[in-house]
Amino acid sequence: MKTTIPAEILSLLLDLKVPTQGIDYIRESFGQVYHYPTGQGASSVRYPSISTQQVITTESRSFEYACVLHLHTDPDVAYMLEQTKPLELVDSNGKQTTHTPDFLVIWKSRPPTLIEVKPASVIAKRVLKYPGRYKEATPRKFEMPLSAKAAADLGFTFRVITEDNYEEVYLANAKMLDMYRRWDLEEPVTEAESSSVRCQVSACPGISMTEVECGTPARRADVVYRMIATGRLYTHLSVSGNSATG
Repeated sequence: MKTTIPAEILSLLLDLKVPTQGIDYIRESFGQVYHYPTGQGASSVRYPSISTQQVITTESRSFEYACVLHLHTDPDVAYMLEQTKPLELVDSNGKQTTHTPDFLVIWKSRPPTLIEVKPASVIAKRVLKYPGRYKEATPRKFEMPLSAKAAADLGFTFRVITEDNYEEVYLANAKMLDMYRRWDLEEPVTEAESSSVRCQVSACPGISMTEVECGTPARRADVVYRMIATGRLYTHLSVSGNSATG
């Protein structure tokens, strides 16, 4: 766990005009991960992130880990932290409480976002139990007004994510591509292979992987997947089958 904000991330935050209080919050979150016992069986996943050069610990495989996989397919993500500094909240009755977001995402082109990841059934119960803190804005679309306000005061946005935000095909593809993102091939993609594949895709956008000419079927798959995973080739991860665009 890094204890200070990397220079390039601090420069980015300043360029995005993130308020001083927001930068201070991020600095404190870099210094400590706020994990708390859940009382549930162990389902944590330790994810070695190539983009942040750190190990991200998620506390649920089906929800937080899925969120991490989704975020690592987004080229606008510059950095992310898990279990950040607790937000200090005050409800309408003046009662003080806290909330520890699951993730802080630092984007390359927009203000940072604090994210809460929970099953919809859990959030729905909290809407009934804590009506001031949780709200069902539309069916199965949830908000956390107090946390959102605290995030806004820091210059951040806030988002609640449930399983309804995940597409099964997208998640399966993201998981499959993850190993190609984290590890290079035993025989790395050559410039000739990369150029050839990109030329074929440019000439025929939406071409299926089986139509791409690049050595043996196994080599073709490795080259195409590695190129997609590293941002040199693009495809629609939410669509079954394999098609790409340059």
